[in-house]
Amino acid sequence: MPRGWRVGWSVPGRCWDPLGPGRDSGGTGRRYEKVCSHCHEANVGPVLKGRQLPVAYVERVVRYGNRAMPSFRPSEIDDAALVDVARLIGGGAPLAKAKE
Repeated sequence: MPRGWRVGWSVPGRCWDPLGPGRDSGGTGRRYEKVCSHCHEANVGPVLKGRQLPVAYVERVVRYGNRAMPSFRPSEIDDAALVDVARLIGGGAPLAKAKE
């Protein structure tokens, strides 16, 4: 596969930010539930809750990817939203279920 190509269809919710850049209408927990939980709550990726990962580490892995974790461009999750999600994961805070 040529360098720079992405196989976004292989990861549910990976190809776009379902809430839109800068439009975190349901809060950070909702963004996590809509994007991250597809893998990290389904035994595909590692469990993130309660691990108290450093915020800078989470930001770097999301931006640049790591092993099977794909990278997310700023057009997919903006910097402010990424910091919020990284703090949520890094703080080990319980994540609220999104209200439908």
